[in-house]
Amino acid sequence: MTLAHKHPKQILKNIFFKLGIKLALFFVGFVLLLPDTVAAKDSFGLNAAQVAKVKKAQNYLNKMTTLKAKFIQVTSRGGFARGELWISVPGRMRFDYDPPLEVVIVSDGRTVLFKDDVLDQLSYIAFDATPASILLGGRVDFFGPDVLLTDFEHNDGTVRITVVRKEDPAEGSLTMVFNASNMALIKWMIIDAQGIATTVSLLEPSFGGPIDEKLFKVEQRTFAK
Repeated sequence: MTLAHKHPKQILKNIFFKLGIKLALFFVGFVLLLPDTVAAKDSFGLNAAQVAKVKKAQNYLNKMTTLKAKFIQVTSRGGFARGELWISVPGRMRFDYDPPLEVVIVSDGRTVLFKDDVLDQLSYIAFDATPASILLGGRVDFFGPDVLLTDFEHNDGTVRITVVRKEDPAEGSLTMVFNASNMALIKWMIIDAQGIATTVSLLEPSFGGPIDEKLFKVEQRTFAK
């Protein structure tokens, strides 16, 4: 058994390269270049109609209490994984990857645990140090002091919103995709420092239902003396 307490970005780097998978709520090291169309938009990067759509998505996320779904995860390098996820706002989440990965990622709102059952390895990172806190921290504000909204698209029945952290845009980008008719979240995508895109699509999502809080328990271990 290996117990790791490392720098958050080193933990994520080890996870990404060792297992070839990425949880799309976590990302590092991508500098986002704004599209040329931004010049035609207002100081927020959006016109009035687009601002209204973004606020609808923001309101939807702020009303979300729980989410349960199966998911499919794909990368632009051909990676593929399936699993099941549970989210309870604020801060709690769990991603169970199907075999052969045998990987679990779980947060209790304070600490995020990465557990590899094959390697019997645990790694930890503070929840507030992850971009997941942008969406699951209890209050989503796309026009607030902490988040920079960098792109918006509305076509083919979907709305796509891309954000980065203002304090560290190089940390990475998160794109959320919503159903344009009811603004329900249907997928999200991250892009990393190598330009690799990872997309997680929700299957059979269920919002607002009860979730057993035991699912969000973060396992703790110590070395034997």
